Amino acid sequence: MSVVNALSEKLELEIWREGYTWQQEYSCGAPKAPLAKAGKAGRKTGTRVTFKPDVTIMEATEFNYDTLAQRLRELAFLNKGLKITLADERVDPEKKTEFLYTGGISEFIRHLNRGKTVLHDKPIHFEADRELPNNGTLTMEVALPVQRWILGERFQLREQYQHRGWGNAPERIPLRAHPHHQRVRPAGWAVQRCERKTSPATTCAKA
Repeated sequence: MSVVNALSEKLELEIWREGYTWQQEYSCGAPKAPLAKAGKAGRKTGTRVTFKPDVTIMEATEFNYDTLAQRLRELAFLNKGLKITLADERVDPEKKTEFLYTGGISEFIRHLNRGKTVLHDKPIHFEADRELPNNGTLTMEVALPVQRWILGERFQLREQYQHRGWGNAPERIPLRAHPHHQRVRPAGWAVQRCERKTSPATTCAKA
């Protein structure tokens, strides 16, 4: 949220936590007042952020529905069981899309393989947990398909963002089969790594 706040002319924050509603408003990245209790929230939990992009910083302030839909779809794949709703109230009737994938990155593989010839309908999938020295838990999840293609793509997502490069750089590169190999090969794969520490924060990545 800190980046969004820095690039916003106005930002309103509303938090439902511990039975109460908390509110705070920012102007050009600076808080207008301290975080204040605004009433009871019951059992409701969550956060709502409303912001207006700063036209003195951002050249384009028109949000693209398809770009947002692609990004939210990736987040839904990486967070299986999480329901994300995208609604565009700028048009009439309102345009709305819901993203919910209980299969996680296995469903992501099926999404990538649409229209392709695969050797098995269900991707190879496995996951495991390992305890860390700092009392945290490292969770590794892997999904792997095999299809009759020479060319494929590898998608890497770290900290829930897609990268297109090696190392710390973004990554999305083509993979080629050796000419002497059979025309049967892993053509796309996804790995999700989640490290859960003692704090509520969770870092997930797909490498």
